[in-house]
Amino acid sequence: MTSHRTNKVASVLREAIQSILSKGLADPRLDGCMVTVTEVSVSPDLRNATVHISILPDNRQVRAIAAIKHAAAHLRRKVSDHTGFNTTPQLSFVLDDRAKRQAAVMRTMVEHRDEHAEADATSDQTGDAGAADRDESIKGDSPDQSSGSKPGTWPARTPMVDRPDTGVEG
Repeated sequence: MTSHRTNKVASVLREAIQSILSKGLADPRLDGCMVTVTEVSVSPDLRNATVHISILPDNRQVRAIAAIKHAAAHLRRKVSDHTGFNTTPQLSFVLDDRAKRQAAVMRTMVEHRDEHAEADATSDQTGDAGAADRDESIKGDSPDQSSGSKPGTWPARTPMVDRPDTGVEG
């Protein structure tokens, strides 16, 4: 479990690193790249920090992360000046591809939804005979078919019995 102090240090580091990176580094590998600090994880002893960054465009990520890792000591000094911490954690940078994966999942969900909407639209237009079969299969999925009731129907309600602990009758 992370402490309040660890969370606070991580928050301050994230803001400081983002501020420094948004002003830019003198490295041509970062030209034309948008670098965003998505998360900072700090070790419980506050000696190490892992900085998760997102880089756009995708085709420049490898070069940009190499430039940022190369400038880690410089960034640490700048962060120290910016934050005023007595001891600034060692910074290690990792590429955060969560946004990219999330976009891929969302794209897949939209495609799937569009395919089903398209299939439903064509089945409505053609008078899909399979739709009736699907409706019957849904009816047959009643939760309690083993109780002896007819298939496709819900079981009858059972009356409540007297509850001696409350004095309330069904």
